[in-house]
Amino acid sequence: MEIIYAQEELPKKVTKTVFLAGPTLRSGHPEDMHSWRNDAVEYFKELEFDGHLFIPEAKDGNYGDNYIDQVEWEEEALNMADLIIFWVPRDLEHLPGFTTNDEWGHWKSFGKTLFGAPENAEKVRYQIHYAEKNGIPVFVDLKDLCIHVVDRLGEGVERNDGETKVPSEYWLHHGFQSWYSDMQEAGNRLDDVKILWEWRIKQANNMLFSFCFWAKVWIEEEQRYKENEYIFTRTNIASCVLYKPAKDILDTDIVLVKEFRSPVSNNEGYVYEVPGGSSFKGETDTRAIILDEIEEETGVTINGDRLIEVKNRQLQSTSLSHKCFLYKVEISESELIDIIKKYDETFGNEEDTELTYVRVFKLRSVLKSDILDWSNLGMIFNAILNDEKED
Repeated sequence: MEIIYAQEELPKKVTKTVFLAGPTLRSGHPEDMHSWRNDAVEYFKELEFDGHLFIPEAKDGNYGDNYIDQVEWEEEALNMADLIIFWVPRDLEHLPGFTTNDEWGHWKSFGKTLFGAPENAEKVRYQIHYAEKNGIPVFVDLKDLCIHVVDRLGEGVERNDGETKVPSEYWLHHGFQSWYSDMQEAGNRLDDVKILWEWRIKQANNMLFSFCFWAKVWIEEEQRYKENEYIFTRTNIASCVLYKPAKDILDTDIVLVKEFRSPVSNNEGYVYEVPGGSSFKGETDTRAIILDEIEEETGVTINGDRLIEVKNRQLQSTSLSHKCFLYKVEISESELIDIIKKYDETFGNEEDTELTYVRVFKLRSVLKSDILDWSNLGMIFNAILNDEKED
């Protein structure tokens, strides 16, 4: 275990990092009081924790004169930490924790945060309420909290230099790794990261589904940095174009899913898209995913042998890093008729508030309307044009 005290240089190689956030004793406290962080350090030693502990206290008790240096060190270490422990033994006279309140206000919506307070702590009901609301574990015993941290981090994951700025759960996210491997293949370098926002699936054990981050990237070919953009990543998706070809390509029948989605902006108020989606269970086999999605969203069962892989691409490369793995299936006249008979049925995943309807359109009709977005039009044309000339 290595302890990094306030304003000391942060490590350039890590496997597990924990920030001990909470109220700090200042000058004038009673002689029988000592920092709760000393107890935490001893617990981590007992547990044979072999990562880094970030402690926002001066090793020698001297914080120096520059308050901003302390604040900026804490901000960088908080962003970098794999887990943040908020232990709040609040004592309004000696440990009011005013700064802690502000830090908790920022981090309470992030799943890398844990909260704890002894039963006699003052004024922590508000923090406990939001911890429970956001699915953050709550503890009343500091040692139990440390045990949970060690178990949760496990063996950790090695990161070096700029990679250390990516907390482990985000680092291991499939969407991030897909983006990062492509960036490295292009010869570029990641020098800094800050997680801005995240979305978790509560019904899937608070699984990290998507997140948005800022990155400082060195562009090797141009010998300069790019650091004024955000990146949204989520699990990659799989989609499939179900279609019945025609002599005139504009007469091609396309099977679409109709669904209400909040971001939709067209004159019908519904998304129309080819069947597709991703797994909440960490599934990465895109063939298995798309077969499940087709049946779930349209009620149509497709034999996996009929799936033809088209290719994978980003959906919007200026802000979305995840990719769509595209497949296609040619359907028969009888299958088309059976699908049209399903118009009055509803499909989807009720647990995810998904309610879908299946519809069939001629390609020429969707080109004349605004019901399809550009990415879906691109997928459809890519799939059906490949019938005319395979690469």
